[in-house]
Amino acid sequence: MTTMQKVATFSELVGCVLSRVTVATERDEVILELADGRSFRLYHEQNCCESVTIEEIDGTIDENGLVDLVGEVVLATEESKDDTNASESGTWTFYRIGTVKGMVVMRWLGSSNGCYSEGVSFAEVN
Repeated sequence: MTTMQKVATFSELVGCVLSRVTVATERDEVILELADGRSFRLYHEQNCCESVTIEEIDGTIDENGLVDLVGEVVLATEESKDDTNASESGTWTFYRIGTVKGMVVMRWLGSSNGCYSEGVSFAEVN
């Protein structure tokens, strides 16, 4: 079965209620399921000479996913990047999701030889 995706903006989550937030075991994908039935995906299409993974999540994760966000209305979102790295190409991408419970931060690290994308994509999954 083929999954269809459409490019989305991270700010589309504002005002939505998250019903489940799942972090892949390989730490290369996050699925955000909304109470209205829609789903979104943070991910990177890996190529041969790069790596983009989640380095750290400031939040509580259990068998049900990222529980700090579940059942709460998203009040704020922010995406920011820092591509300063002296030795080789590297990009830090930060995703912040705020609810009444506080702010959860997902910190991704992309590295390559400088010829490949190190960015994280956000898309709605149909």
